Amino acid sequence: MKKTILIYSRKLTAVLMSAVMILCFVYVRAEAGSYFTGYVYADEPGIAVGGISIDIYGSTLRSSANGLKRYEHYYCRTVKTDSSGAFTFARPSTKTLLKVDLGSLPSGTGVNAQTRLVSSRYDDTFRLSYINRIGIGKSGDGSVYKVELTAADGTPLFADYDVSDTVTTNAVNITYDTLNSVRLDRTVAVRAGGLTKSRTFNLDISNCTVSGKLNKLLEYGIIDEEMKDEMIDVYAEDTAPVEDPRPDFVSERTYTAGNFMLHSEQGTPGIEQFERVVDEVVDVYFRKYGFLEPYHEFVNGSSSVREKYFHIYIVDNDVIRIDSEVAPKNVLGTTKKIDPEDPAKGCYIVLSPGDTLKFKWVLGHEMFHCIMYRYIGKNQAGWFKEAFANYGSYLCIGGSFGSLNTHMTNYLKSTDYPLSSSSSYRNRQYGAFLLPLYIHKNYGGVEAIKNILTAYAKTTSAYKAINNGLKATNSNYTFAKLFAGFKDKNSYTDFYGITDLTNPSKIIRKKASRTIMASFDDSDTAATPQMTLAGSSAAYFEFAAPASSSGTLTVTIDTSSGAVDASYNLVLHGKKIAIPPRGKAYPLMTFVLSGFGSGIDSAVLTAGNTSMSSKTELNFIAWAHFEEK
Repeated sequence: MKKTILIYSRKLTAVLMSAVMILCFVYVRAEAGSYFTGYVYADEPGIAVGGISIDIYGSTLRSSANGLKRYEHYYCRTVKTDSSGAFTFARPSTKTLLKVDLGSLPSGTGVNAQTRLVSSRYDDTFRLSYINRIGIGKSGDGSVYKVELTAADGTPLFADYDVSDTVTTNAVNITYDTLNSVRLDRTVAVRAGGLTKSRTFNLDISNCTVSGKLNKLLEYGIIDEEMKDEMIDVYAEDTAPVEDPRPDFVSERTYTAGNFMLHSEQGTPGIEQFERVVDEVVDVYFRKYGFLEPYHEFVNGSSSVREKYFHIYIVDNDVIRIDSEVAPKNVLGTTKKIDPEDPAKGCYIVLSPGDTLKFKWVLGHEMFHCIMYRYIGKNQAGWFKEAFANYGSYLCIGGSFGSLNTHMTNYLKSTDYPLSSSSSYRNRQYGAFLLPLYIHKNYGGVEAIKNILTAYAKTTSAYKAINNGLKATNSNYTFAKLFAGFKDKNSYTDFYGITDLTNPSKIIRKKASRTIMASFDDSDTAATPQMTLAGSSAAYFEFAAPASSSGTLTVTIDTSSGAVDASYNLVLHGKKIAIPPRGKAYPLMTFVLSGFGSGIDSAVLTAGNTSMSSKTELNFIAWAHFEEK
């Protein structure tokens, strides 16, 4: 089987090398309304510099803090260069953004920068060169690639180019049984300036879940919806738990705590410790925080006394098995609803014995599933129920434990997938507990979480439940505002202050995955790849200051679609971390950071789609320019 996708798009290059700038020494006044005269220079003979379009944008200062200014831009007019490359216009504002129309450049050429934020007669303008080389780089699992155009002297260039993106597979007939052996190859061919360059690299889907692999194969046109559904049916059938006759708990030991009954086989090692843990978890959830208790009637031939309790079973997998009506065999920890139509009847919890700390973590997780069911009374989105159940465990323990660190890492490595996505990074939804933890610490504590659970009973969308629950907590709270701030926290998770319980003196400081776009020299220009983000996803790009100098970093962001759902900020990292205030996103905006390299050693551009719909796409590209003092 071989299927091909061809995507032709006009993209801008991501460049990482130094740019040589030509200064324009034309006398102008600094005030808005004065005239600015700039030039487009030809670096090599034979390049015509006339007729190039320059779009002129005025600027409005929206915020200023931590040495960072944020400007929004509005379109004013377009001017063209004369035969000498000169262009003149009356400035609409003190700071004016110039943007080169790449489609108007002479054939085979590129410009050393696409945008300039000018404010004085000494501001840079533009330089043209022939495109000498095309570079194609990939990042991560190959889902994002970068195109680099350079001149003969290595100067990075910006120009229009065409891309064909072809995905093929080695598999002739893909079935569920052969899914893990499927290999995907992506061939990217770029045409620019009369040159063509192609590169083939493997699209790694080995770390994806079964559904993730199927989603990737569908996305790249390798399989169709019908084939995907057939394999999901086989997968579901193959992985269904084997049902065993339910054993009698002969000589079982029972222990009650409030509305709970703990069952274990007589002689279970350490049962006194498990009893103490049950007490502690009950205290946290129902006495300290006042969640709804998951009371239910025990419906399988129970006595009148047993009907009053919620039941927790400790099951030793080597000794006893319990049927799938309660839980799959070989279970570490799970919950099972008694009656999906009646949340008042709650759930069972089934646990394997282990050390008491692990038992407490798993019990807290599973019991919070039961609490959520009492509030919501229906199935919840997969990411929501696992993320919030881990939040419950965090309330019980006050730190991170075991595999959660791996899950958190997998989530922070894949923030460019929506919260609802399981298309990559196995069990990342467990690591998304950072979201309810952020709500707890910044948006109203446990009461906000309760409001979200209550709101979920009235809607089918987890995102709407969060949005409505936040509004019930504070009328100014929204999902968009929450996610914008949460995205900044993801950039530097030091702010969560999560204790690693395997080493209580250690605070986990995992950071979201990001690409260092440039380590600047004296004068450098860099750009991100063109990015497409679905709702509730984020991307991070880090710009590193030069080691031996300081100056001004200017980052301009062009949002080609979905500005209403766009969220951007520049997180500053030096002796301390600073998160400047963010405002409403604008289609074209600029951050100007002074003192870059002097106390601020890196700046992370945090970009996110704050939409509650994963189908809403945000497309953007950002340019960065560093100028030494």
